[in-house]
Amino acid sequence: AVLGTALKSDVVLLSPDASGERVLVELHRSRHRFLAFSHGTHEGVAAHDGSRAFSVVHVQGAPARPVFAWACHTGSQFGEDASKAGWMWWGYTGAVNAPGDSDKESEIACRMFWEVVRLFAMAQESVDSVRARLNDIRELALSMTVELASIPGSHETQLCFLHLWERLRVWVPGHGDVLHHPEVQPPVLFP
Repeated sequence: AVLGTALKSDVVLLSPDASGERVLVELHRSRHRFLAFSHGTHEGVAAHDGSRAFSVVHVQGAPARPVFAWACHTGSQFGEDASKAGWMWWGYTGAVNAPGDSDKESEIACRMFWEVVRLFAMAQESVDSVRARLNDIRELALSMTVELASIPGSHETQLCFLHLWERLRVWVPGHGDVLHHPEVQPPVLFP
């Protein structure tokens, strides 16, 4: 797990340093954008050891800020609740696939995530700005998926990049409705 305020700050919490207690200290310390690359649930984001790092209760008690949570299930109810508390919340609906672990896939995934971090940093708390970044993220994911196509066995990373834009949900404070890319398909339900 990597949790941190890596934008406009020198605080980066990696692996064992990303304890629930340490994450809460950082959440209360500033209003910087916050990035979480971790596990998640409908109720919160996990710390390095799998315990809950923060939940809606913690969000309601900390300074509002934009958060990008690459963590399963954090883009639905949790994102809506965070938005009601004044936070701009970028999270994921459903499970998100992790990238594969070959050297080439890791190199491409690192480039992808650094670019997503840059796009997140550019996003303002406006619907138009978020929609533009959602489109940028989709275009980036599609172009990097083409790059992955030549790597045998890269299906996990290709699915990761699909999830990166297709399952991304953004809650802008005061907007009410969740934002997502307009080309996201509704879920398919099997009997």
